[in-house]
Amino acid sequence: DELGVLTQSFNAMTRQLEDARGQVERTRVGLELANARLASVLSNLTAGVIVLDRDFKVSLANHGAEKILGEAAQRMAGQPLAALPGLAAFEPEITKAYSEAGDTESQSWQRQVSIDAPTGDNTERGSGKTLLLRGALLPEAHGDHLLVIDDISDVVSAQRAIAWSEVARRLAHEIQNPLT
Repeated sequence: DELGVLTQSFNAMTRQLEDARGQVERTRVGLELANARLASVLSNLTAGVIVLDRDFKVSLANHGAEKILGEAAQRMAGQPLAALPGLAAFEPEITKAYSEAGDTESQSWQRQVSIDAPTGDNTERGSGKTLLLRGALLPEAHGDHLLVIDDISDVVSAQRAIAWSEVARRLAHEIQNPLT
């Protein structure tokens, strides 16, 4: 009788272990699929996405960040924010924005900055980039920071062209009035 109860208990425990093992495997596959999807989304974004640890060192950067900053993601990994090309000059402003955002309810911030193009013989003066920097504290990430970088140079250039065409239109109108 006791041997039968022991055998039934052992069989029940074996089934529970098998069920738990199956659940762990399903969870692992689900996490791998979610990570692959997230990696695919991040790699296809045109915006630069950089994750900084609590010491403001790069822990993750996507392909968009590579294109905007001109530095390979592997080379950015582990580097402090102050060592990133184009952003080094804004490091104090960025860290200050994160500390101020930590005191607000939304815990996010946004800044527009202009960086100069690398100096060389074939670059024009004023041919730099205008970047829109947005940052947020990652929830439950133990002090990690998210930095999203958008190159808005084309947008600023288009706004400038629209403004100049309006100036030209008004100037032409003002010249036409006396001539008429």
